[in-house]
Amino acid sequence: MLEAARKKPENKIGKGGQLIDLKDIKEFKDIMRILVLHDTNTDEKNLKMEKFETSNPQQAKTAAMAMQMTLETSLGATIIDDGQPGMESVIQNMGSDDSKITSQLVSGYGIRNGFI
Repeated sequence: MLEAARKKPENKIGKGGQLIDLKDIKEFKDIMRILVLHDTNTDEKNLKMEKFETSNPQQAKTAAMAMQMTLETSLGATIIDDGQPGMESVIQNMGSDDSKITSQLVSGYGIRNGFI
């Protein structure tokens, strides 16, 4: 899947690099997104995403549990968290070589699709 993703025109890095248009941090206020891809052989179309409204105490609790459970697996995962003002973060699952590579694919997907 990694080789196939690199061949897609929208993923090509042109001369001088690739422009990455990051979103305004205000768009992330009170939101946590967890993006998961099973492995590097899984097509991006099968990527799963869950969005949590962290201003809601119940959803914040569920988000924290989902983040913990996700990071304990070998899945490729990227977690985009508003955290606290000035403490926003992008977290990747680095538990194994496979999860590290897959997490990097998921981060790229998140950037290309406006989640980061």
